[in-house]
Amino acid sequence: MITDDGAKLLKKKELIEGRKPNYYISAKLAELTGQKANYTKNKGLDKDVYKGFILKHIENHGFATREEIDSLLLNNLPDYMTEKQRKKKIHNLLQEMSGVSIVNNGSRAKSKWVLLKI
Repeated sequence: MITDDGAKLLKKKELIEGRKPNYYISAKLAELTGQKANYTKNKGLDKDVYKGFILKHIENHGFATREEIDSLLLNNLPDYMTEKQRKKKIHNLLQEMSGVSIVNNGSRAKSKWVLLKI
């Protein structure tokens, strides 16, 4: 366990990133130690990349269920997140996209996300 003072010092020296208690090595340290892939996995991808995955899936298949979206994204979210946090992240992504680029033509229990027709 890292202390608050220790974390502050390590962050100042650009050796760690993240928020308590989910610290991970910085990009600089990952480069030096050959852990760039781990860094990217811990940092997570940009929100737009996740949204792009959802849109591409819907374009390819006509629609997406929540189960399909979970299957598509859950393993791509940062390692430090719990299952509950990952599901919440996906929920938040869908809410941001809802009415802007996609719409749920199904029910709350049986979602069927499709591209929004403009």
